[in-house]
Amino acid sequence: MEKNDLKLKIKASTSIENAVSYLEDIISSLKAGKIVLQKGEECMALSPKENVSFEVKATEKKDKEKLSVEISWRKNDIVVPAEETVFKITSKEPKNVNVTKATAEAETKSETKNKEKVKDKVKKEKPKKK
Repeated sequence: MEKNDLKLKIKASTSIENAVSYLEDIISSLKAGKIVLQKGEECMALSPKENVSFEVKATEKKDKEKLSVEISWRKNDIVVPAEETVFKITSKEPKNVNVTKATAEAETKSETKNKEKVKDKVKKEKPKKK
């Protein structure tokens, strides 16, 4: 991280009701165009732009499920979004779609292989110290 980079991480165990309330606060802040996070004396203000990158990731392992949501944007760039990716987030499971654990495992293996390829490429491109 560069000297000018700022980071504020908030992590808590709470009820689903409180988690929903925090998510609603994030939604309201996004709509208002400013998100202010505060943890004790630490405070960070973000100003989302019109075009954002939006990522949702769901994972399931033995006795734990996880949903991660990431929204990012460039401070100064004006980005014209490419064709919108069509997806749906709902509380109802579709009858005609069946995601098996084998499919999820295959996707995970594919992601791991891609990460290893990138690491190998970075190692090859890294200049040697003299």
